[in-house]
Amino acid sequence: MKRRLSKLTIITTVLTLLPMILGAVLYDRLPDVVTTHWGFNNEPNGWSPKWVACFGIPGFMAAMNLIISVAMDISMARESGDKLNGTSKVVVNISRWIVPVLSIILVPMMLFYELGYKMDVEKIVCTILGVLFIVLGN
Repeated sequence: MKRRLSKLTIITTVLTLLPMILGAVLYDRLPDVVTTHWGFNNEPNGWSPKWVACFGIPGFMAAMNLIISVAMDISMARESGDKLNGTSKVVVNISRWIVPVLSIILVPMMLFYELGYKMDVEKIVCTILGVLFIVLGN
């Protein structure tokens, strides 16, 4: 049986790849090594080549999004009704947007950080996690 990707899977994967456009635009202005990880107190503690930050991380996130979405599509096709293995389909559909939203927020944050726009990474990440818990908890 031939399976096709759902429209939502295609949309979320394309959105996950959008930061690559920003990476291509800013590529020449970025240093050769870009901060890609921060510890507590906004201290950078992980670095990667700029091509990884601009193209590798969004590509990895898109691959992760595809794998998760295809697995969800297969599970939803097997299930019927309003529950998916005991989980509401609304929660499943909301969770499909987690990786694209993270890609759209975090990858530009990494790139702009290297261009001198210092931001409180700890607050941004904590806010994202708080919103995620609130949305999925409800």
